[in-house]
Amino acid sequence: MHYPRVARRIRTVVARVWRRVSLSQRFFLVALTVVLAAMLALGNWTNAYISQSITRGVAETAAASFEALMAQSLDGALSAADSQSAFQAVFKVANSADSTRLLQIRVRDADGRVAFESLGGLEDEASAVGLSEAAGGMVTAHVVDLPLRSVGDLPRSTLPILKIYTPLRRDGDRLAAIAELYFSARTVRELQAQARSDVWIIVAVIGMVSVGALALLVDVTGRIITGQRQRLAANLIATRALLKENVALQLASEKLRVDSGLANEHVLAQVGSDIHDGPVQLLTLLILKLTGTRGSAASDQAAAEAKLASEALEDLRGISAGLVLPELAKLSISETIALAISRHENLTGTLVRHELNLANDVEVPITVRICAYRVVQEALNNAYRHGGGEDQRVRASVDAGWLRLEVTNSTTIRRPGTSSANQVGLRAMRFRVESQGGSLSVDIDADQARVGAHIPVGRVV
Repeated sequence: MHYPRVARRIRTVVARVWRRVSLSQRFFLVALTVVLAAMLALGNWTNAYISQSITRGVAETAAASFEALMAQSLDGALSAADSQSAFQAVFKVANSADSTRLLQIRVRDADGRVAFESLGGLEDEASAVGLSEAAGGMVTAHVVDLPLRSVGDLPRSTLPILKIYTPLRRDGDRLAAIAELYFSARTVRELQAQARSDVWIIVAVIGMVSVGALALLVDVTGRIITGQRQRLAANLIATRALLKENVALQLASEKLRVDSGLANEHVLAQVGSDIHDGPVQLLTLLILKLTGTRGSAASDQAAAEAKLASEALEDLRGISAGLVLPELAKLSISETIALAISRHENLTGTLVRHELNLANDVEVPITVRICAYRVVQEALNNAYRHGGGEDQRVRASVDAGWLRLEVTNSTTIRRPGTSSANQVGLRAMRFRVESQGGSLSVDIDADQARVGAHIPVGRVV
């Protein structure tokens, strides 16, 4: 028979069954095994202890009774010329008085010599340990099955014997002799069997109560755990649904923000186109008519009016050019900022120094590129309008998912400007940057004006 194969098959079956049972059932099986093992260990230990106690109790009682019977005649029996007859008389009295039936006796004097021996047919040898402990004043006993000597053709048999080693004292404490007593152990065995039966009944009752309480505890705990699992599963499903809804709302909000920004740029471009096609064309026609007026007085007045109209025309052209957004869809962030700088230089005829630490492969959403273009455009316009375009600088970099813009100019030359228009431009810049989740800072001192913007570039658009 292939035992390893059978063992593997058994382990496989046990593992399969173990995986099928629930967690509470696993706990109950393990706890049941522990309780049964504990009950068995407790029952065996209790039985052994009670059996030993019964043996010791009966032995001490029998030894005390025998010693009491021997007390009066012990000195005479040991010193008598016919000590065998004297001990035989005592043995008869002891055997008739003891209900457990004294079957055999052997008495040794203090030197270990056998002073009296009444053999009942039991085959046994003296125990050196028992004699030594009895010589020390201790009563020792144990139940054994001893064989009887065979008689004729009769088969040999055994008897349960309570074998006792007890000291026989003289004058209270002085050791006079050591007695080996052989009693019938049927009564002791009956007491031990009854005690074992009672112990196992008690252990069984305690075990059943413990298992019942354990089963109830496991059942209640299992119901609680199952309920908690169901609630956790329901909460997890609800949380996932809320998360999906939140993500959908976030994506919708982000799309709305992008669409709003693009729609705003479209409106601005339309306004710029309308200004270019409407008022700009009318002012151009007016200037042509004014410059064609004849007469000196009228000519002077017309020239002044034509100059005023030309200035208005230039302002309208600048406004319309600023409102119309160039095509940025195919430009990188570096190209977008460079385009804003280039257009400003072409419109104002000023120089803008720039440091663009931007790689062309940096992915930046279109809304962030539009925002960066407008910030650079408005900041440079303010630098030209209020600072004369002196020492204009643009710095840009992308670091840890943030676009950092800085536009500075010298404030040593100041041009008069409309503070309300400047405030409107700053508010527009701040609104654009904050709509992208960024921040805008404006610092102006005696020597320099600085506009800084931090815009996140990692948002999904």
